[in-house]
Amino acid sequence: MSTTKRFDNTLDFHPERDLGAAFWHLPTTVMTYWSAIRDGLAAARAYHELTSHGATHEAAVEKVFGQHLNVR
Repeated sequence: MSTTKRFDNTLDFHPERDLGAAFWHLPTTVMTYWSAIRDGLAAARAYHELTSHGATHEAAVEKVFGQHLNVR
């Protein structure tokens, strides 16, 4: 009869990490956040331009959300 001394591998509680995947996880996450921040800043800039040229808040929000944030 075989006796298991390490339960993490047997029961898959703590699978061994692939260091290659962990290495690329951080840059991918940073790029995702950077893209979101860039899109948000572009939307804010467009909203500011619209409202500074006389558009109402509601009209500016509808236009900005439709163009930059792909809500609809």
